[in-house]
Amino acid sequence: MNNRALALFSGGLDSILAIKVAQRAGADVTALHFINPFVSEVKTEYIKEKAKELGVPLILEPLGDDYLEIILKPKYGYGKAMNPCIDCRAFMLKKAKELLPKYNASFLISGEVLGQRPKSQMRHSMQQTAREAGVEDILVRPLTAKNLPPTLPERLGIIDREKLLDFSGRNRKPQMALARELGIQNYPSPAGGCLLTQVEYGKKLKDLITHGQYDLREIKRLNIGRQFRLSHGAKLIVGRNHEENEALKASAKDRDILMRVQNFKGPLAVLTGNDISYVALKTAARITARYADCPKEQKVSVVFYRANNPKNKEAIEVIPMASEEVSNYRIE
Repeated sequence: MNNRALALFSGGLDSILAIKVAQRAGADVTALHFINPFVSEVKTEYIKEKAKELGVPLILEPLGDDYLEIILKPKYGYGKAMNPCIDCRAFMLKKAKELLPKYNASFLISGEVLGQRPKSQMRHSMQQTAREAGVEDILVRPLTAKNLPPTLPERLGIIDREKLLDFSGRNRKPQMALARELGIQNYPSPAGGCLLTQVEYGKKLKDLITHGQYDLREIKRLNIGRQFRLSHGAKLIVGRNHEENEALKASAKDRDILMRVQNFKGPLAVLTGNDISYVALKTAARITARYADCPKEQKVSVVFYRANNPKNKEAIEVIPMASEEVSNYRIE
């Protein structure tokens, strides 16, 4: 066993401190960041910047379809929303373990703190995730290690257990004090992170699952714009600003239908699904017109085209949908 470790790196304060403490205890650390479709707050560029500040190599590892499966059927259930925290943690630890040989590393590092989170960071949950992933004796948790049995790297003296810490509970003052001591100033709020913990997001995700649109592309669009369910086979996303309009345009593929009100300022909308009827098309056009800067009680022309055939533009005339009717289709 060598002193090289892969550290699960979210970019949050705990993961930053875990790397610093592990280095102080003798570990040669490489940061491992899983690109998670359900995490929007921490951007890849920020992760790269933080790893550079810490002076550690960085591995960016995207999560794929096998990860999506645990969201559908978590062995250990959900939290208050659609957050299978224990299953998710075990999955990432297992993936990290599989990467150890590739990077000639011997053990893992995590920023978990005993008792900090009510579901995933209680003692039994931490034991459960480590056992499920098969990493019980090679997972070092530098911030809370002295509250836990010594792991193999500690017992062998590869890292100095005396230089590890005994943080516990939900009070974050010790972490903040350590950050000041180490000169760490810029880090995200602990409130950010996983969208699965948000009840409203969970409703939109359940809609995808119910209507057979549960895939990475649709998941990435869940946090863009206003979302409407028009029928089992048709869904509409309406941009709220220029940035979202551009994101929707970039995401549109294949037979997605893009639409916009002609001659008036307004949003770009994307109609997606495997069974888009004329009724769904007209409903989508009326909703799109509702959010445009156009007269609300007379017909307007909505231009639309398929993403795979942008030159073949058509138009449909509709009266913008009234606000009270729009709410019948809103996913919330």
